[in-house]
Amino acid sequence: MLTHESMATTIPTPLPAWKKWALTLGATPNSFLVSFLDYIEQIPSSADPSPGEWRHVEIVWENTVTALKADECVVTLDLANITNGGLDSSWTSTDYATTDGILQACINNWAAHMAGDMAAKEVRYYRRVYNPYTDQKPFPPSGPPEHVFPITTVGTNSTTCAHQVAVTHTEITAYPRHWGRAYWPVPGTNLIYGGGGFLAQTFVDAWAAEIQNTYEVLMNAEFFPTVPTTQVNGVASRQLLGIAKIQVDNVPDVVRRRRPRTTTYRKVLPV
Repeated sequence: MLTHESMATTIPTPLPAWKKWALTLGATPNSFLVSFLDYIEQIPSSADPSPGEWRHVEIVWENTVTALKADECVVTLDLANITNGGLDSSWTSTDYATTDGILQACINNWAAHMAGDMAAKEVRYYRRVYNPYTDQKPFPPSGPPEHVFPITTVGTNSTTCAHQVAVTHTEITAYPRHWGRAYWPVPGTNLIYGGGGFLAQTFVDAWAAEIQNTYEVLMNAEFFPTVPTTQVNGVASRQLLGIAKIQVDNVPDVVRRRRPRTTTYRKVLPV
């Protein structure tokens, strides 16, 4: 009889979009979780002569009013170049040009929803690899970015929320409670309608479709957004998880560290 665990096969060529897959460092400690996967492969650690690398990507947004580095916002994602059924650690200038263009289109679309005092500044790509389990630190130092894509994309929304407010999208993987999340900075107040301070349904639908399209274009070009894990259900487990679904809800989030570092006005009254 074919068991659920045996249904997880090696990654095909090409890997279809929106499948449930994992690239694991060593054997997966929980065989039950493997039953949720369509495909699974092992990847080598930083100790291997040819380690399994992916790219940690940071989209950096500048506060054009303060121009302080401390007031920059960062949206992150991780990209795995999966070619010919395996992780391709080498990224060429053509690879970076491809992902730069796809991300630029998404950034441009967010700019229509973002306050005019924010601007996308650059996209940074860092090399990322897992350490072996003998090292308590899951990742070695990544060093400086391997590639930087400079841009200037200014928000065009004429309204603004507080800079701590963000719109989130969630990256749903095969493993419950091991999902990814990104925080898009400083939406305009006109995205919020009705009582309760919720985001408008029309906006939620549109932004979910935008993120889904961006991820699908990346996947079809063989650059797969992924969620890196360091533990699963409390057990050390270093895996790259494929993203099966995108979720956007109507509750604005708050990122406290995005509060402007300095005040431009303060008043103190006598007691």
